[in-house]
Amino acid sequence: MPVSHVTSVRAILGGPARLLGPLGVGFSPARFDAPTRAALLRLALATGAASWPLDGDIAIARNAHRTNTPAELQAALAGDFDWLEGDVRMRGGEVVLAHGADDRDALPLTAWLAIGAAAKRGLKLDFKDARALDPARRLVQAAGVPEARVIFNVAIAGAGRAHVSAGELRALRRAFPHAILNLDPGPAPYDAADVARAVKVARELGGRVMFPLEAQHASERVIRGLRKGGRVAIWNNPRTGDCGDIGAATKRFRAMGVNGMIDLRRVAPTGR
Repeated sequence: MPVSHVTSVRAILGGPARLLGPLGVGFSPARFDAPTRAALLRLALATGAASWPLDGDIAIARNAHRTNTPAELQAALAGDFDWLEGDVRMRGGEVVLAHGADDRDALPLTAWLAIGAAAKRGLKLDFKDARALDPARRLVQAAGVPEARVIFNVAIAGAGRAHVSAGELRALRRAFPHAILNLDPGPAPYDAADVARAVKVARELGGRVMFPLEAQHASERVIRGLRKGGRVAIWNNPRTGDCGDIGAATKRFRAMGVNGMIDLRRVAPTGR
């Protein structure tokens, strides 16, 4: 499908995405069926010129923070984004993308990988359920996505379902020696023990590592400490930590020492 025929979408990802028109025959933002998958694949191929280079600097990457549904994925593909992020969990024995455990419009990971690979964008997998890590790893390998276009976001602290064990981390690094491992240092606010543990894990794993920090809890002390083990990334939940002007906030975090991906969002205006 020619790029000129692709419907343009203006949406703020992470909030309610609203389609402004049909994306080809049969596209549905509310369900993932064969026509919707075909339409998304056509869009992915049509926008392939926006591919993330294999030697790209992750610090300048523009991330589509949530692409778990057909509407969110469509908005990201049509938008000015280098990376697509999905929330990975198990459901009924299948690996799916869903932010909440009860979200009904979850995408199968296999389909998301195929569409993302066709678009040649970076693919960031944020694991909400550690049980999904091993099957997802195998699916990423089967999809043939270059390691330079993969980020695995995993929790290395806490007792929740998302927590990944040391053995699972080592297996992941062996399988993907050149991918970026985003090591979540722990529930915010971050203390000295969180920083020391994260740096220790990063050094043991080796390879490319980033530490994602929640924006409102990032301090120069924490950033400086984590940089001993890898790059530092920033993200925010716009409903609990609106950073105001994104350009100004980005400059502020760079001045504080953040040298990884900066993923800041604003709350979607009412009715948009």
